[in-house]
Amino acid sequence: MEIANKQLGLNRDPDRWIIVAKLIRPHGFPREGVFRYRAQFDVRGSESLVSAKTVGLSLLGFDDRIAENKILIQKNQVSFVSVALAKDVAPMGGKWGVADGAILSFKESEIPAGEPKHKEKEWVGRLVALQRKDFPRINDSEVYLCDLLGFEVRVAADSPPVGKVHAYAQVGKSNLFNIIVKVPKGEDFEFPMKWIDWEVSSHEKSFLVVPSVQEWQNL
Repeated sequence: MEIANKQLGLNRDPDRWIIVAKLIRPHGFPREGVFRYRAQFDVRGSESLVSAKTVGLSLLGFDDRIAENKILIQKNQVSFVSVALAKDVAPMGGKWGVADGAILSFKESEIPAGEPKHKEKEWVGRLVALQRKDFPRINDSEVYLCDLLGFEVRVAADSPPVGKVHAYAQVGKSNLFNIIVKVPKGEDFEFPMKWIDWEVSSHEKSFLVVPSVQEWQNL
C-alpha cells in the first residue's frame, strides 16, 4: 500500500501474530504422519510464508465462517498456537510473485495436544498467522495495513480522537481498502483509506488524520 509519508515505519510490536492466510481444503491424504493443506492468501505479507519454519494456527474449533468468530477477527482477538511446518512451503498457482495461495505441511508429531490428528477436514477454515517481524521489508514509501491497527483517527493533528483503527476491509476484489474505526461511545464505522492525509499523520504518535472522517461517520 503506497503512501507519501516516510514517517510511517515498522510496527513497534514485532512479535504479535498477523493473519495472512486461511486453510481452504486438505491437499491429498495424510502420508507418513504429514498433513497437507491448501491455504488461501488473505493479506499482503502472505508471501513471507515461503521462508517460514513455524506458523500460528487458530485454536481448535475456530472457524471464521461463524459470525461470532468473524467479530473476533475484526477485534483482533484471535488466539494462535505455534505449529512447525513439516517441509518447505510450496506456492499454489505458479511462482511466488503471482501465487494466490500455498501448500502447508504439518507433522503429526508437532501438532499441539488436543488437536484432531485423523480428521483433517476439521482443519478447514482455520486461520494461519505469521509474526510481524517475519514480514518482508518494504520501501519507505509503503506501509502494511496491520501496522495501522490501534492508531487514533483524528480530523486534525491537534484534535481529539474520533476513535481507533481496529480492522480494515478490502473493497470487493479491488486494490482499495476501507479503514474500520472503533468508537468508544457510538456506532463503529468505516471510511475509504484514500481520505487519510499522510502528510500530517504520525506513526511516532500513532494517529491518522482524516479531515472528512466525520462526514463518513454520519452516513
